[in-house]
Amino acid sequence: MRVAAKRLGEREAALLVCLDDANYLHEARQLNDLLYRILRLYEAWDVRKPGVFAISSDLRLNLYTAVDERVRSVFHPTEVFFSPYAKSEIQEILGDRIRQGLYPNVVPKASANLIADLTAKEQDIRVGIDLVRTAAENAEGAGRRTVTRKDVMDASRSIITPTLQKRAADLNEGERALLYRIAEMAQKTDADMTSGAVFEATQEYTSTGATTYRTRLKRLEEAGLVDLPLRTDRGRTREILLRFAPDQVLAACERIGKTSAA
Repeated sequence: MRVAAKRLGEREAALLVCLDDANYLHEARQLNDLLYRILRLYEAWDVRKPGVFAISSDLRLNLYTAVDERVRSVFHPTEVFFSPYAKSEIQEILGDRIRQGLYPNVVPKASANLIADLTAKEQDIRVGIDLVRTAAENAEGAGRRTVTRKDVMDASRSIITPTLQKRAADLNEGERALLYRIAEMAQKTDADMTSGAVFEATQEYTSTGATTYRTRLKRLEEAGLVDLPLRTDRGRTREILLRFAPDQVLAACERIGKTSAA
């Protein structure tokens, strides 16, 4: 900071910082401290007030409310909204990459559509690009000239699972225990996945109170592991929807080795 402040002073310039994937900084619990240090720079050094561009791919995350009061006092963002890619746009982008990087017919239409579906679910075009590359490498490694469904699904496990693994590892033991129980229930097709029903089910394993339960559930939503849509047919009850396959969630939690409640 000292060197940066000195150069800014010499040039009479203002510091502009771009935080790409700021939602991941939030998940890692680093966003608050980082913004505080940047935005308060002018108080410690005789420089102009800095500016921050914070880019988030998580449309549910409100960066302003995600930080504490000391940061909000100097952080007044103006939101510029870019709509997520529609599936047709994803197909077009990935189709261009496939045509530019691979021989014709290496990725048949069915495989390309599957990659687009997985990409749309992740809401990250980079996942799709990685899926194309890894699936093609899988086919090449098997001595085939055509990418199969298995190639794509194997690629998805090597690309999507690390994201899940990191998010699960960032949870505390109690939060991860709740995630594990939710995944167990989600495997049952007839399970009631409303927040109240899941709370009652978790009481078989732990005597966690309602306040702690809600706090942990909110943390899972913030980490991008579950969605909590409102059930209009059930008062103000929320439904708990996993953003990853239940078996992938269970495997991630078991790999960490801590599924007991804290």
